[in-house]
Amino acid sequence: MRTATNIGVIGLVVQMVGLLRWTFVVPILADTFVTATDEPTKAAALVAFKAIHQFGGVILGEHLGQLFTIVWTATLSLSFAKLKLFPKWVIGFL
Repeated sequence: MRTATNIGVIGLVVQMVGLLRWTFVVPILADTFVTATDEPTKAAALVAFKAIHQFGGVILGEHLGQLFTIVWTATLSLSFAKLKLFPKWVIGFL
């Protein structure tokens, strides 16, 4: 259960970092894009958004966060199976 908890917390943190980009980074980039007076600044804001979106959203949130969540769920199911506290239909894939 300790391993499952650690994996679950890692999954939470990774997904949270991926989602928090919308709160802390995207508003600044959007403001920079809207208030920019020249095209290079707009292009730089657009490129920065795409890079942060790919890293924070796609890599961290959607891939690594989901991977840790899947491993957490499987580890939890295995722990439940070993403890025999729940019927097999509750545990899932076992």
